[in-house]
Amino acid sequence: MNNLRNIAQKRLIKAKTESLLIVVSLAFAASVLFSSAALSTGFVKYFLTNAEKMTGNSLAQVLSNAKTNFTQIGDYLYEVFEYVKTGEVEEKDREEYVDGERKEVPWPIPLADNADALFSADASVENLPLTAALISAVALLCVCVAVSLAFDVSKRERRSFYATLLASGATQSQIKKCLLYEAMYYCAAAIPGGAVLSFAELLVVKKAAAKVLGNGFAVAGTAFNVDLGTALCVVPAVSLLTVLLACLFSLSVCRKLSVRTVATDVKRTFSTSIGNRVLTDDARKYKLLGWKYYVAFRNLHNNLDKYIRIIFMTVVYTLILCSSLMIFTAMRNFMMFEKDAVGFHLIAFSYACEIYVCAVAALIALITVISTFNAIYANVISNEGEYALMRSAGSSLKSVAGSVKMEGFICNAIASFISFVCLLFFYVIFSQAYNREERVDFGSPFLFWGGFLGATLLLGVSVIITSAVSARRMKRIDLIGVLKDYIY
Repeated sequence: MNNLRNIAQKRLIKAKTESLLIVVSLAFAASVLFSSAALSTGFVKYFLTNAEKMTGNSLAQVLSNAKTNFTQIGDYLYEVFEYVKTGEVEEKDREEYVDGERKEVPWPIPLADNADALFSADASVENLPLTAALISAVALLCVCVAVSLAFDVSKRERRSFYATLLASGATQSQIKKCLLYEAMYYCAAAIPGGAVLSFAELLVVKKAAAKVLGNGFAVAGTAFNVDLGTALCVVPAVSLLTVLLACLFSLSVCRKLSVRTVATDVKRTFSTSIGNRVLTDDARKYKLLGWKYYVAFRNLHNNLDKYIRIIFMTVVYTLILCSSLMIFTAMRNFMMFEKDAVGFHLIAFSYACEIYVCAVAALIALITVISTFNAIYANVISNEGEYALMRSAGSSLKSVAGSVKMEGFICNAIASFISFVCLLFFYVIFSQAYNREERVDFGSPFLFWGGFLGATLLLGVSVIITSAVSARRMKRIDLIGVLKDYIY
């Protein structure tokens, strides 16, 4: 057993750069889980304590109203789904009255009649448990994607190492134990760091909220609920979840690994990394946009699974950020429309909820940036043979680095385009669905699209940083060693 631990430890030390990258990524992923769990738990605790006082109803009635709100929102989402599938809307949605005259709507969509269930003062309190559950689920999903990308960084090297170990006489059970030891070593370093990062993030969010809206919260008797005691309570559960994720994705390395497939696996992996298909296509294709663009496109295609995960995370955090800005603006405008019946404490509470949602969206954006780095860096490692061959053929370091940068920006462009289409669909549906509801005002569209622009620029900056780090790695490529491996 000690020998297996030593093997795992020595492998991590040998691949120290990749091991450090996995530890850092796992630490940030753990911090997102810690922070989102602490915020969600804190707000649900606040809800259970203050829901009756804020709404004037019993807790049982508040929960019943929340169920009704959820049903109304679900009914409308189903109606939108049917509209997208069939293009049909009800007769009432096909016409409107302007200055007393009946006019046919040119592009009718289903109109929503659930404004009270989504934007009213009581609904902002009643829907909090559902909001916390959805936000926590999205954060967990994005963390799973981020951890999977982190373990992809050294997947080829780890698979090759354990294939060799397997061919040397190790059993499948021993390989799995080595991988589990690796996961434990990663978690031993990452979880304490993630907990420290989480407390730092929570303090930053709490201080920022106090600076922006502290007086308003004090006057209203509402708090932006960042309870560090609650944060400590979620540490054991989140730590266990982080360990389970690390073990799961660490064990994925030995999937379909056997003595019979060792040689085939190594040959296939190396031939993919050397990039024969990328560098031996028809010359006319290189002339179309230039060889850098062509190589970047082919590398993107060869590593499409990683980039699909990056695109998914980008769409998720941009949609959460922009939709929360739009919905909470409408919620406060709805409350102001009925200000005579709405207490200031409910308006302050809506601000607190918005900060909560945006804080989690920012955390997801953070791990998306780190995952983008991991994805591109993993591709650089797996394509070292290709880049060595390009350098030996006369390509400059600058041009090879330009190809890597182009690969990242293509991913950025695709992610931004898909995010834009999703947000446009969301914006059009929401703004049109409530355009006959005078109490619903989503505010300036510049806030919504400004959030999208900021999210896109953030991803672009991550690509630039990753390209700079990758260029430094390319300077250290052992051309003779890599080409010797290729020839022999």
